[in-house]
Amino acid sequence: MLDLTECYEREFECCSRPFEQPEFPLSEVENKNVSKTARTQFYRFQREFLREQNPAAAYGLGLFYRYRRPCGEWLLRTLEYWTFAAMMGEWRAAFFLYQMFHCGEGEQIPEDPERAFQWLLKCYESNPAPNIGNLLARRYLSGNGTERDARKAQACYLRGAEQGDVWSLHELKTLTEALDDPSLGLDLDAVEAHCRRELFRSCGVKFRDE
Repeated sequence: MLDLTECYEREFECCSRPFEQPEFPLSEVENKNVSKTARTQFYRFQREFLREQNPAAAYGLGLFYRYRRPCGEWLLRTLEYWTFAAMMGEWRAAFFLYQMFHCGEGEQIPEDPERAFQWLLKCYESNPAPNIGNLLARRYLSGNGTERDARKAQACYLRGAEQGDVWSLHELKTLTEALDDPSLGLDLDAVEAHCRRELFRSCGVKFRDE
């Protein structure tokens, strides 16, 4: 679970300019989940968003609604702000949306692999970091939310390896060996099973035939 104190100290410090407090109704932020500091930052981010359509401010407002839950429509507000921010290139909002649709949100948002994949892809387009690329590669390999494509998975691992990520390099080597293995051929089920087995083995898992 995200540490709310750390979250607000970190995410809300980017608006350093002094703002006059705008005239917004307080009913949404006057409850036990909202401290005075959080309320102040809410107003600052709201003003920044309304004035400049700032995606970072929209991301911050999404965090506020997601973790403070100040009103009954907190989930709708979260999705609205994070969707706007993600479409404007805010990769953190896209990653949070990926997590929401990957894991589900109780009865309100069922798990949706296809939407999770689309937000993860959007996140990677905005921030092609190796750890995000590795998640994307595994989805391409398993077909979770998208069509299976071992070559696209390989490309994600290669990009991470070129950035010096050790894990990407390891997974790239494993996948390339599987694709070049004539005993596996083009059977993507077999290729995925081989990669999964090697992944477990690298984590110290022992198999009966070893």
